[in-house]
Amino acid sequence: MSTKKLHHNRHLPEEIIVQILCRLPIKPLIRFSSVSERWHSLIIEDPQFAQSHFKLASDRKTLTQRLLISTNYQLRSLDPETPSFADNDSSLSNITFHTYTNLLGSCNGLVFVDVDGYENHSLSLWNPSTRFERELPDPYFVSVANTEKKFMEIFSSRLNSWKRIQVRGHDPPCSFRSPTTTSLGALTNEALHWFYSRVGEEEPTILAFDLAKEEFREVPFPTFDGDADDIDVNQMGVQVVSRGEGEECLCVSITRRRGGVNFMEFWVMREYGVRESWNVLFKFNTNDVSKSLGGNFHGYEACFVTEGGTVIFRLRWDWDIVVRIECHREAEPVCSTPFNVNDGDGAVYDVIKYNETLLSVPN
Repeated sequence: MSTKKLHHNRHLPEEIIVQILCRLPIKPLIRFSSVSERWHSLIIEDPQFAQSHFKLASDRKTLTQRLLISTNYQLRSLDPETPSFADNDSSLSNITFHTYTNLLGSCNGLVFVDVDGYENHSLSLWNPSTRFERELPDPYFVSVANTEKKFMEIFSSRLNSWKRIQVRGHDPPCSFRSPTTTSLGALTNEALHWFYSRVGEEEPTILAFDLAKEEFREVPFPTFDGDADDIDVNQMGVQVVSRGEGEECLCVSITRRRGGVNFMEFWVMREYGVRESWNVLFKFNTNDVSKSLGGNFHGYEACFVTEGGTVIFRLRWDWDIVVRIECHREAEPVCSTPFNVNDGDGAVYDVIKYNETLLSVPN
């Protein structure tokens, strides 16, 4: 190739450069935003580029997932695919944000946060990848004269306002049950999911809130064999399992006592909404985990689950730790090096999963 042609190819048309950048992961893109003012404007501030990048990554199944951990003093981000959580691992990074932050949920890379100030709270949408933050107007959250009516508030980013809808037939989300987690709903199939128990009924159900239709519906619960009394209702959780290629399924984790042994089972709904499609994804003896880590734990919170048998747990002990567990058929679970999430950081508030994106919410 001639020197003249090499020199000519150094200057690519901007549309070609944009197409190349659109195919890169978030981490190098954030670094490249410092190349020039134009690249910074494109990568960090251009909503059309952010949407194009997100759509392409979604279609190609290349979205990167991370875990976000909030403590009293700081936020930490972890790569859930790392085999170890040693403090010097490249999978771990600290994130500068408000000192006291409650994580309320995430969608498409935007995290819904409650910033706890000394005198008041404020709600914001925040992107941990780009550090974008938008404070939301205060919701109503006021009582109504007729105490038999119950309402919930929904924020519209397009209208920049909260909308009140009346809840019919079910209690509002603040009373939904997710015993091993917070009251955050598991998001899949364009709906949020919680455990829910009707008054006078022992068996829980799964309640879903359809975000498009803005209405509740019930999702059938797995049918178990054996004695229902063997199920520990205080150790149940609703998750979303990653099946690979960007696909997800609703998943529940249940602790059951069989033959004097406590097992944690993960059930996955292969066909959404069909009771018969529930089946056991994998299970393990909880005593094996305690023995491997050298302690008896007060509770398990599954934060990340994959089809291949990887689970990342927040374990409640004398302190909280995050551990990666590999489960394969009937073999004993293999535990990673635990990451002590509040070693000098104070109490742990939340652990949630989020996708790395460039998305923001326009004013």
